[in-house]
Amino acid sequence: MVVCTSQSTEKLTALYSELDNKYCKAYGKERELKSGEFYVIDLTKDNLKKNLRKSYKSLVNKQDGIIFSPTVRNLQKLHLKVAGRKTRSDETWDIQQEMVDAGEGFVVELYKDGTLISAAFFMKNQWCCYYAVAASLKGVNSHPVIWSAIEYCKEEGLKRFELGEKLEGTEKEKNISKFKAGFGANLEKRLVEKKS
Repeated sequence: MVVCTSQSTEKLTALYSELDNKYCKAYGKERELKSGEFYVIDLTKDNLKKNLRKSYKSLVNKQDGIIFSPTVRNLQKLHLKVAGRKTRSDETWDIQQEMVDAGEGFVVELYKDGTLISAAFFMKNQWCCYYAVAASLKGVNSHPVIWSAIEYCKEEGLKRFELGEKLEGTEKEKNISKFKAGFGANLEKRLVEKKS
């Protein structure tokens, strides 16, 4: 569940909901409301770096090679390369591009020696931003990408930066949650729709 809403975000959410419904029907799963915890950074606070995990402070300062891109296509290609297969429909990427074009989203890319090594797409409105999708080559720290987005949103006067839900299932999910927590986010409880 994303608190930030706009016409494109609603379109993307509807598409994901439709895909989830097809998945649930195909695999005999049901949807239900459950409580979830989400990582949220309050951008109204001063000195956001103060809340960073100590080990992140040197990583977020390495911003050489960061650019804000007008397209999601480089991220789409990197995502395919990293995943090794197509995990999302072209329609979701097209909607995200529409969001970038409408000012309802943005892409941050990180290059090293002319090669894209990490990128992320963020949805936003005038109030908040949501970290939606990212991809990085193996062994690459994406910290500067996310930190650049956080700083940009603060400069733009947004109030919240959402990193997503706290996950506790697999070891990979636990590591993703630990990664998100390192940016100094607080946990907020919400009701979310889940597949069971």
